[in-house]
Amino acid sequence: MNLGTKEEYVSKFGENRKEEAGKYWEHVTKVTKDKDVSIIPKGDYCYVFLKKGKNKYGIPKSKSCPYMSNREYNGVVVSYCEYLEWGDLGGITDEEYAKVLEYFGSEEKMEEILPLFFLWDSCKECGENYYTGEEYDEKYGEACLNEK
Repeated sequence: MNLGTKEEYVSKFGENRKEEAGKYWEHVTKVTKDKDVSIIPKGDYCYVFLKKGKNKYGIPKSKSCPYMSNREYNGVVVSYCEYLEWGDLGGITDEEYAKVLEYFGSEEKMEEILPLFFLWDSCKECGENYYTGEEYDEKYGEACLNEK
């Protein structure tokens, strides 16, 4: 992931977020350094629709990002990104949240490992291989894989 220098990245945030942004930059540049971004699906999600094949409801088949996984904490399954080495707590109940919190012992420790927000809904949080605006409209078809 190319975030630029730490100074460039942190400068995009207000004073009250600079420390947090710096920690994010340090983590992401460290854990993604030697990982292959070419295997991350193109587009906004942690999956890509396949050009061939549909499920029994007529929805195109899809293939998940190889870095997308799940982790279990105290019996609660949460979404996890092996690329970022972070997960999230989205889509869980208050009871499940309490179980995960019990596992980690504090919200601070829990948020070190599970700081993401939309991964549970397969929304890409790594920022890799995004398309934006007109580029997205022109290249969306390229995001589909030629697989069965």
